[in-house]
Amino acid sequence: MILNKISYTISRFLQRFTIQRIDYKGILINLFYLMIILFLGLNIFTTFNKGMEDVRKFQLEQVKLKELKDENARLNQELEKYGSIEYKRIYARENLNLAEKKETLYYIERDSGSKEIEKLPADTIQINLEDNFFWWKRLILGI
Repeated sequence: MILNKISYTISRFLQRFTIQRIDYKGILINLFYLMIILFLGLNIFTTFNKGMEDVRKFQLEQVKLKELKDENARLNQELEKYGSIEYKRIYARENLNLAEKKETLYYIERDSGSKEIEKLPADTIQINLEDNFFWWKRLILGI
């Protein structure tokens, strides 16, 4: 029995040092699977990055679209304003000198030699409110 134990222990010890057979087919299959996993991982990574870039572009386009819609709404309001009958009447009155029915327009022609409006003296044109004495003297004495 002891002899069997010793022989078993020695055989186990020697099995560790024996050369094992290499399975080339298994290595190639595992290498093939590793290459597929790396290829798919790289493909997923590039697809994810392209997707994130597309999301950023989409958000920028959404902002541009909102700005264009706001500008379009503003321009439509201006179009309604300038296309209204009230605006056309005001424009015709002010710029084209047109009148409505039962109205009479008068044109005043001024002579080129007509008198100008009297100019005030230089001391009354410029008012200095900090000089109280001057204004009290002018109010009381009329100077």
